[in-house]
Amino acid sequence: MSKFRVPVSETKLDPFQNERQAEQLLGVKPQQSVDPYQGYGKSNLAETFSGVDLQEGFSLFGNSSKAASIQNETLYNDQGALELLAKGVGRTLSKAGTEILKLPGYVGGLAMAGGNELLGDGKGSIALAVDNAWINHFESLDQNLKDMMPVHISQDIQEGG
Repeated sequence: MSKFRVPVSETKLDPFQNERQAEQLLGVKPQQSVDPYQGYGKSNLAETFSGVDLQEGFSLFGNSSKAASIQNETLYNDQGALELLAKGVGRTLSKAGTEILKLPGYVGGLAMAGGNELLGDGKGSIALAVDNAWINHFESLDQNLKDMMPVHISQDIQEGG
């Protein structure tokens, strides 16, 4: 026990004394409960409203396409020059890297297409050459890298204004 601590088993101090006095002065009915968390997390909105009743193109916040365009315009305005430069360099390097890594897929696809022409029925040979799992994997990787480094464009520029 600290030498400055006064041992008190009970206190007559009321932490809500000022609130009760203000309620009495204003003539407001005092609260039944002094629970500081009263009312939190007891919303009935989730029980009475569902997104099933929404029209297509709308969200809980109104017209979702309008909200998306406003958000995109805000993100466009918040982009800095250095941020755009970094994203441009990153996207250029990622595109070059994925295109180089797709070359073995084209070479292997051409070998499979040649084998299909010579030994198989010859159907879909070009598809084997340019649309195989190796190439599709690196195209997916390239798209994921672009999604990680988005460049936001103003609505005026998109509409040609």
